[in-house]
Amino acid sequence: MPVQESCATESSLEPTLELIRKRALAFFQERGGEPGHDLEDWLKAEAEVVGHKTNEPEPELVMFSFTSTKRPGAGSGKSDD
Repeated sequence: MPVQESCATESSLEPTLELIRKRALAFFQERGGEPGHDLEDWLKAEAEVVGHKTNEPEPELVMFSFTSTKRPGAGSGKSDD
């Protein structure tokens, strides 16, 4: 089965990967070289680098307020017979 090619080529990803590597190393060094956090460092660096590369604005948060508007006579259980 052939491997699907992505839109980005390996050469176009290399600068991004290098930035992620450098940032992950910086996190490692800031922590005093304590081992065991390599995945955490990589994911944090990746989010930081990729997050800075996007040109899309942050989605706007919209708050909704759900209020009950009870109509007169509605839900009282009484009929108007």
